[in-house]
Amino acid sequence: EALEKIEATFDQWARDGKDLSMEEGHKNIVREVLQDVEVPFNGQVLDVGCGNGYVVRALANRLPDAAVMGIDISDSMLTRAKAATPENLYNAVYYRGTIFDESLNDEKFDLIFGMESLYYMAPVETAIKRLAEITNFGGQLIMVLDFYKENEASHEWPSKYGIEMELHSMDEYSAMFSAAGLENVEVKQVKDAKSDEAWKRDVGSLVVSGSRPAEMSADFLLGDI
Repeated sequence: EALEKIEATFDQWARDGKDLSMEEGHKNIVREVLQDVEVPFNGQVLDVGCGNGYVVRALANRLPDAAVMGIDISDSMLTRAKAATPENLYNAVYYRGTIFDESLNDEKFDLIFGMESLYYMAPVETAIKRLAEITNFGGQLIMVLDFYKENEASHEWPSKYGIEMELHSMDEYSAMFSAAGLENVEVKQVKDAKSDEAWKRDVGSLVVSGSRPAEMSADFLLGDI
């Protein structure tokens, strides 16, 4: 039911054209976070909660030899994404569904990125484990969040928008990434000096990143056996 509410909300936002203001508000942070990211030749990239597809298009343009997939549960957002994607951008594809869909079981992505999507995927800890699972060995998982404990301005959002969001602290995100078997876990706040919103200038977006080890240790594979 919570998922249906989120889907309905984003469908409405797409119809209202709110995706454009979201894109505008997120662009600076996305650019900064992804500017140095490298993907292997013929690599696979996933944008989780891709909305109108602006990140998919940017990455597909920048990485012409990679396959870039955007996934979202909102039909209306994906309609806008497809309409905005040039026909000759062959390496950009869109998929309606969730990260838990069986069709993704055999996929392995060299880069998984998500802008403002992780805290909708309750329970978040399970979502992080799933994302780590579909990250390729040696691949990167990068999630950007504005709704987190240290950003007090965001705490009213669930009641303001009437949708469920799972609140966690920076330390909790770090621990969940590590528990999912990711290494080089980094948690940082990235501020946007140009923003009109005080919290974006003073507190910033939370960027949580980690990489899947190129080779899994026997301890991790065996778990608690």
